[in-house]
Amino acid sequence: MKKCRFLLFALCAVLFAACGGPKPSDTACKYLDCLKDGKYEEAATLVYTSATDQDVTEVVELCKKIGAMVGEEGGINKYEVISEEIAEDGEHAVVKVKITYNDAKHDDGEPTEFKMIKVDKKWLIDLTDK
Repeated sequence: MKKCRFLLFALCAVLFAACGGPKPSDTACKYLDCLKDGKYEEAATLVYTSATDQDVTEVVELCKKIGAMVGEEGGINKYEVISEEIAEDGEHAVVKVKITYNDAKHDDGEPTEFKMIKVDKKWLIDLTDK
């Protein structure tokens, strides 16, 4: 019986580890939700820029500007993750998201690409110039 419990525990541990943590697309979706809801400070925590380590205020202002641009397009109605490609190094990814805006005239049908980077085991949207 003890052996059976141990094997069950080991199997659960392996399955849990295989599931891993949040995916890059989870971060992209949370970022879009934050923009949609006007939560720019929270959105800023999901972004990596060259200013990330220097001044969080700059990143919040950047998110506000992006939010204003989204607002000019009528705001986000809905979005759908089209693809998620994680690089072989496991530290970079590209997430493609189809965003539908409330103002249909701004909907060009092309998915938006989010470059992602893993920093301290957390996926962030990479807005560096690399």
